[in-house]
Amino acid sequence: MAPPHDAVASLTPPGLTSFVHRTALRVALTVIIPAVWVSLTLVYVAFFAPQFTAFQDFVLVVVSFLALVGTIVAMWVAYGVSLYHRWADW
Repeated sequence: MAPPHDAVASLTPPGLTSFVHRTALRVALTVIIPAVWVSLTLVYVAFFAPQFTAFQDFVLVVVSFLALVGTIVAMWVAYGVSLYHRWADW
């Protein structure tokens, strides 16, 4: 027989569920954002930028990739800083 819901909740350390949810959200976004980026970049380069040369298309992809990496890094750095502040006093 499983313990009642309240007994399980009382065994969970405070803040653990929010920690797991915040981590899961960042992991999901780290997977989803590049997939969306690839799709949108390919569609844009293929259909909406025919006036650009191949070099300009390449530069567009590289610059947007750097912006993508910067966004993901900023998301994880902010998360790491929040964890540092949480555990610094521990």
